[in-house]
Amino acid sequence: MKVRRNKRGNIAELGPAFVVFICFIFTPLIDLGFIPVRYLIAQGVINEYVHRLSLAEKRSQSYEILATDNFWRQFLTQCGITLREPTLKLIVCGNNDSDKISVESGEHIASEWLPNGSKGPCLYSMELSVDADINPLYTVNNGLPGLAGPVTMKFASRSNWENFGRDPVTKEYYVNE
Repeated sequence: MKVRRNKRGNIAELGPAFVVFICFIFTPLIDLGFIPVRYLIAQGVINEYVHRLSLAEKRSQSYEILATDNFWRQFLTQCGITLREPTLKLIVCGNNDSDKISVESGEHIASEWLPNGSKGPCLYSMELSVDADINPLYTVNNGLPGLAGPVTMKFASRSNWENFGRDPVTKEYYVNE
């Protein structure tokens, strides 16, 4: 005796299976796939921007550029990345591992940390740190971070200060102005 199997229902189940696959597996994977791409874009822009800040003639100009230049923030906003208050500071590292100071905006570097100081030669680098909200491609009302809303990440980037010259009028180092 032959056993008959009904194979006609398989084609009817294929359409709903594709809908479930696309809605619940494929689209969330594409959505989460945009977060690493946006992370790389943000890291690249921040690295390039801190390098540009470290090329300024005076340290005070670096802080002015950070306060007035909004192009990089607008670019990242168009890429789906929202930046919160960026912080710029100068990191000075001396000869010993324990010799390290952080100089904020408006502060002067002590004379022993300057290029001809007693702790020298020192390494000077500008550090830009910023918190960023990286948005996924699509957002839903509830669920995992990255699907329901932005993922918050902290970016920090450094670039070496390159101008060790002195102002001919004030005789101050440009790194201390």
